[in-house]
Amino acid sequence: MAVFDTLSEHLIDTALRGGRLGSLEILYFHNCPAGYLYRDPLHQDPETISTFFERMNHGNTVGMIFSDAGAARGILNPLRIAATTSFLRQLQRQAKYVVSVNPVLLEVTENSFVNGW
Repeated sequence: MAVFDTLSEHLIDTALRGGRLGSLEILYFHNCPAGYLYRDPLHQDPETISTFFERMNHGNTVGMIFSDAGAARGILNPLRIAATTSFLRQLQRQAKYVVSVNPVLLEVTENSFVNGW
């Protein structure tokens, strides 16, 4: 999602400066949230998704996922969509609020995970 780096940086900056959050943690994933999340954008500091959910502050967490599910390249990978949907459903069960931001046009994503979770 390199083409959306500027937008994601603005979202992070807004959350840090104006989000009125007690704490903020930015995590990254490669292709889809499956297996590991990373504490850095270069994916050098991994954490298993199961560990993330174990340590999550249930009921007080606001989750935001920023992903195009591969649609920016015109590719809708069913495995990525399934993994992203599964992650979002688990996050939705455990978080106070969940926001999913997909920066790709609706026509491109109408059959993607956005409609299914």
